Amino acid sequence: MWLPLIALATARLGELATETLLKQGIGRPRPALEPALTTATGFSFPSGHTAGTAAVACVLALLLLGVHQVGRRRAGLLRWGAVVIVTGVIVATVACSRVLLGVHYPSDVLGGALLGTACALLAVAEAAHRWEARTDT
Repeated sequence: MWLPLIALATARLGELATETLLKQGIGRPRPALEPALTTATGFSFPSGHTAGTAAVACVLALLLLGVHQVGRRRAGLLRWGAVVIVTGVIVATVACSRVLLGVHYPSDVLGGALLGTACALLAVAEAAHRWEARTDT
């Protein structure tokens, strides 16, 4: 029961910690566009908004598909496709908005999306491992 919540929290907190370390380590300045639609402070790479969205959306998608429940019946191909497309559209919308607002370069949002997805995959893989260990006993 708690495994999905733990997976969600692990993915988000892991993404946040990794993103902060990468921003401080790389120190890439934000784009300087005139006139700016909005302002943002701090470093640019990777995009925190995109990374956070990807982490949460991917964990929710994977949990919805039941990937963490080892040994159970998996979702059908149509359901997989629909969930992947919806998740991709959500992440792409946030990513595009950050670029269009002029606060990130395209590579920043791509890096953020990859970071969030990787954190989600790791968190759900750990949840699946714990699920399997729980059901084996």
